[in-house]
Amino acid sequence: MNATPENTRTIPNGRLDELQPDPQTTYPADEVGINGSNARAPVVDDEAVILVAPGESDDDGCLVTCFEPDGHDWLDVTWQRELEHAFPDGAATIVDDLVLVTVSNESGIEPDTDAGLVALSMSDGETLWSYPLEDGPALTPTAKNGIAYMRTATGVIAVDIETGDREWRDDASTIEHPWQHHTHTEHFAPAVDEGRVYVSGGGELTVYDHNGAHQWGIELTDVEGGPAVDHGMIYICAGNELYALDAVGGRSEWTEENVRSIGPAVGDDEVVVSDGNRVLALDPGDGSTHWQTDNILQGSAVFSPSIVGETIVASSPSTIVGLTRSDGDQRWELKSEATRWHQTIADGRVYHFCRNGDSGYQLRIYDK
Repeated sequence: MNATPENTRTIPNGRLDELQPDPQTTYPADEVGINGSNARAPVVDDEAVILVAPGESDDDGCLVTCFEPDGHDWLDVTWQRELEHAFPDGAATIVDDLVLVTVSNESGIEPDTDAGLVALSMSDGETLWSYPLEDGPALTPTAKNGIAYMRTATGVIAVDIETGDREWRDDASTIEHPWQHHTHTEHFAPAVDEGRVYVSGGGELTVYDHNGAHQWGIELTDVEGGPAVDHGMIYICAGNELYALDAVGGRSEWTEENVRSIGPAVGDDEVVVSDGNRVLALDPGDGSTHWQTDNILQGSAVFSPSIVGETIVASSPSTIVGLTRSDGDQRWELKSEATRWHQTIADGRVYHFCRNGDSGYQLRIYDK
């Protein structure tokens, strides 16, 4: 859940002070004929849930399914569309009543794979346009001011979301993920603010203006996910470190060592990152520690936390916790035997796509 084009993973006016320990809704993936092992993160807009995943059969194309709650403990399928390509390469992006999906014919990110960007109508799933991606598969798009920006296997591309026409592209280092099972390639969405586009992947962070003019770039080892941008600063996790960089030229402002995470959540007064079984809140300006909670999560947590109003939400494969934003005290905790993969927060709910042993893949919704 990035919540904004800046990838801050923050919902300023949200509330998640409490959460029921059991899911309000548990929806089996096989109800809609999808292969859950390669599903992407669910995306939510005004209670409509979009889930993108391959079909159950090897002959099926990628399935885009739109659900809506039925008011009780089930989900109604509003529409489902099968696409020409077989696999999703990133999470869907919802913008201006469109659903943008990146797809290809391989289960991993391979440079020479046939791939495309598809725009569907949010109301009925009809295909409005499709754009062939000559640079190979693309990761999750970020949309702002009518343009979708995305990192592809060998480049960076900007596409007009109304027409499907390319605005600009640039070469970039090659990204390869031979096997997407259990990976989180959707977290490599670019960050976009009012002046620039910030793109990570392939051992580098590259910055452009909105017209595609190269501004600056640096090499970073083992980048875990996309950057977050706030108040003229970039925050990005790479090589077991959290970097705080000046957005104008890339000057290093501070670094927090021994941090391995997909990326931070960034608020006005804190940068929050989960690492292993701990959660840290740091000062955005100088990196000093506001608070730290140890042994709060079960299992290795490299997932990104989220800031929802006055609550920090952090998760590991078997635990989700809500922490008080000001001091890290625990508000609530969810434990489950299910392996948690993808987490999205919207409308005061937590949406999880997970695997629950013999029960298979499920979409679970937790409510207050």
